[in-house]
Amino acid sequence: MLDRKSLFKIRKLYRLTQEDVAKITHTSLATVSRIESGEQELSEGFSECILEELKLTETTIKSLLEFYDKTEKAKRGAWVPSDDLITVTARNKPSKADKYTH
Repeated sequence: MLDRKSLFKIRKLYRLTQEDVAKITHTSLATVSRIESGEQELSEGFSECILEELKLTETTIKSLLEFYDKTEKAKRGAWVPSDDLITVTARNKPSKADKYTH
């Protein structure tokens, strides 16, 4: 069975909105929001709907959660330059032709 944190992570990995989850589980958007925030218990029926719809097994869930945690850690820990910064840096770098103009 899923917990609220696992539900959130799997939802993000599958690029599902809370509204998508509400449709899958035949509940309301407010219910999904309350479950993810911890205000409401995640029922076994709710969890089963998600697992069945996404065809998730215990092994798959474990792999997905490990993948999520690794990618989130990499996002927080590694600095990746934006395309704008790369473009500006390349523009400001002297070309080989600049060497010979002096």
